[in-house]
Amino acid sequence: MKTYRVILIVFVIIGLPTFLFAGEQDFLILIEKELLNNGWTPSEAEAFTLNARQYGWEEADRDFCEMIAHSLVLCRENGGKLTAHEEAALAFHLAVTAKEMKQYGFREQQIIRISFNTSRDVVSEVRNAGEHMDEEVLEAVIREQIRKQLCKEGVDGKMKGLMKKLREGEDKKQMHRHRGTDTGRPDFIQ
Repeated sequence: MKTYRVILIVFVIIGLPTFLFAGEQDFLILIEKELLNNGWTPSEAEAFTLNARQYGWEEADRDFCEMIAHSLVLCRENGGKLTAHEEAALAFHLAVTAKEMKQYGFREQQIIRISFNTSRDVVSEVRNAGEHMDEEVLEAVIREQIRKQLCKEGVDGKMKGLMKKLREGEDKKQMHRHRGTDTGRPDFIQ
């Protein structure tokens, strides 16, 4: 009987945390594998993964691992070299937004196009900034680029919840709002 208790205690101490973080680890391992398959060095992929662990990947959908990796690969192909931290932030926001877009009924092709275009535009913004962005500014840039791509896709009134999530945490003075329209579009699209 004592042996069973010891085994149970060992499982709880070692096995439970592993079980709880298995989804996150699987997601990051799949992304890392795709990055390696697409020309990243092991040290680059490892640096990405180490930085990505600071985010809560439980909100991510495994179906988008390949898309996230290809978005990061496209960033580099377009002449952009983000830091591992910037790549991790971009990947996380793309993953969470992709899951939400899927829930709102976006087609896979639209999600991929929005992710790829967002990645390209984030690289451009970071390059134009000329220096390292702090995390808050970087995340605001990523959300803004996602929002711009959603607008290009013709977001309708049903997407207000997603757009609201993208606006959270931003200074409302910086947002250009057009109120009182009955177009069915989110109120910040003019």
